[in-house]
Amino acid sequence: MHDNRNLYFLFEVADANLVLAAPFADERSVEGEDRVGLLFSKDADMNEYYGFEIDPLGRCLSYKAQYYREFDYAWNPPEGFKAVGTRTATGYRIEGAIPLWFMNALRRYGGHGPMMWGAFRIALSHVGVEENWLSLYDPVTAKPDIHVPVSLRELNLR
Repeated sequence: MHDNRNLYFLFEVADANLVLAAPFADERSVEGEDRVGLLFSKDADMNEYYGFEIDPLGRCLSYKAQYYREFDYAWNPPEGFKAVGTRTATGYRIEGAIPLWFMNALRRYGGHGPMMWGAFRIALSHVGVEENWLSLYDPVTAKPDIHVPVSLRELNLR
């Protein structure tokens, strides 16, 4: 959903065995936790894309990247980005906002066309380091991976 200022997102996640980093050192600690993720790309080839991976407490790992897995972790979310995490009786809830000016900069055709996007859940196991990547769209890859062009779909903000 969006208004004239923000794109809003909401995840309701059922997870009886949350994995959280202890201690939490910095935003890269999110990589070892249960989390949800959003990817936004200017094009279908992921030549330039942006990621927001958010843990159950609302802590966010943000990055700018290019295909394949060339991450710039020094990149900061756009001013006005918000994410809040709340633990629930059945798991967690993530809600937030991304400024529309940032989203429009990713849209083709002078900021009026579509962009590419993906929504994901990364569920970790307390046993070993098993990760389960869940995608809104199944990328049908040999090995689970959200950082591939087939994991994204077109998004039009109307």
